[in-house]
Amino acid sequence: LFPNYLKQFGLGQGTGITDIAEQRGTIGDPDWKRVNRGLPWTFSDAVDMSIGQGLVEITPLQVVRLIAAVANGGTLYQPYVVQKAGLLNEFSYVAEPNGEQTLGVSNTVLEAVRLGMCDVTTKSYGTAEFVFSDSPLQESIGVCGKTGTAEDTPRISHAWFAGYAPRENPQIAVVVVVENSGEGSGVAAPLVRDIMEYFFFGEDAPNAF
Repeated sequence: LFPNYLKQFGLGQGTGITDIAEQRGTIGDPDWKRVNRGLPWTFSDAVDMSIGQGLVEITPLQVVRLIAAVANGGTLYQPYVVQKAGLLNEFSYVAEPNGEQTLGVSNTVLEAVRLGMCDVTTKSYGTAEFVFSDSPLQESIGVCGKTGTAEDTPRISHAWFAGYAPRENPQIAVVVVVENSGEGSGVAAPLVRDIMEYFFFGEDAPNAF
């Protein structure tokens, strides 16, 4: 059941992006483990998977697509690279959003997830609260997100942060992964903050590039 839900959320699956190659990653399940490892599925496999470890290999594009779906109410959109193509103001191609796939869970579930993600950046116990507490983003916009730290033993862990903003009527979803750099809250989250500040405030952003 658990691996099937993850696949339903677009993890370990192709996103449908065109014109560039992508890795699908892996979401292991009992059949995959039996064929590829010669071992039976166990309770610990599900426990490991619940925290993103074990038989889980996912891409940043899959994660940001999922984050966007959580923010927008459950629609998984097909990513694209080119938005418009043409000469001057005459466009021969304009991309149209393709959102045929959904997460397939209730809005009650999505609201619970959104609440938890917003607590990450606003509550005293949130793992990224200290990153966003002094940002103008939190004054009128609101950022919700999730820190992540992916082990790469014996090397330093990969730092992750994925988030969306504004809290109400979201406009942007961002994911940052910094390989072998440490904790998601200390390395990746500040980069997401800088990107979002620039997106919403431009050159007036506190940390404008």
